[in-house]
Amino acid sequence: MKDTARNVLETEEFAVNVVTEVTIEQMDRTSVSVPPEESEFEFADIERAPCRHITPPRVADAVVTMECTLYDSIEVYEKLMILGDVHHYHVSDAVLTNGAIDSRKIDTVGRLGGPHYTVSDPIDFERQF
Repeated sequence: MKDTARNVLETEEFAVNVVTEVTIEQMDRTSVSVPPEESEFEFADIERAPCRHITPPRVADAVVTMECTLYDSIEVYEKLMILGDVHHYHVSDAVLTNGAIDSRKIDTVGRLGGPHYTVSDPIDFERQF
C-alpha cells in the first residue's frame, strides 16, 4: 500500500491538492517510492503550508486544496478508493472570478494511466436536464 493510502487509513485525514501544469513535475516526483520515514514533500522540493481543520499539511503552491476527513474506503480491482468529506477549501485569488472558482483559470492536470496525462480545456455547454 502506498504511503498516502496508509496514512489516510491511520489518521482519517488528508488534503487533496489540485495539480496544474506548473506543478506537474513536482507531482510526478511525489510518486517515487521512498521509505515511509522519508517525506515526499522533501524529496520533490515542495513547500508545505498548514491546514486549518486537519493535521496533514497541504501544498503551498496549489491553486485549490481540499481538507478532508475519511468517509470510507473501498477496494476496487485490488486498488483502494478513498472517499472523503471536504471540511475546508483553500483557493488562490488568482483562480477566482467574482468570488467563485473560475475553471477557465485553472489548467488542471488529470492522469489517464501509465505515462499519459491530460490538461483541461473548459467548454461552454448548457445542461439540458
